[in-house]
Amino acid sequence: MARDARSDSRETVVSASGSEDENDPLVCPLTGDLFECPVLLLQSGETYEAGALALALAKEPGVDPWTRLPFSGAPATAPNKAVAALARRRRKEGGGGGASSGARAP
Repeated sequence: MARDARSDSRETVVSASGSEDENDPLVCPLTGDLFECPVLLLQSGETYEAGALALALAKEPGVDPWTRLPFSGAPATAPNKAVAALARRRRKEGGGGGASSGARAP
């Protein structure tokens, strides 16, 4: 999966098929994959795949891995149950999302 730098300091995730998944709320911006265990990073309000977020924060503590904005204190997360339910529904209906490449840190 390739990542294109954006002027607003975000990145666009490009799946193996070449489609951009940036605007799909059921796809993790870090992995490009359909969410399985989405968590909300409370400091930024962004949702990430739990494992990918943990890896990113281990590499760069105190920085949101997608927005690149710093935050203070320990990262606080909460399960994003609504996104998890919608991703399960999409998976059940056969609509994947993103590249099936597994979690990666940014």
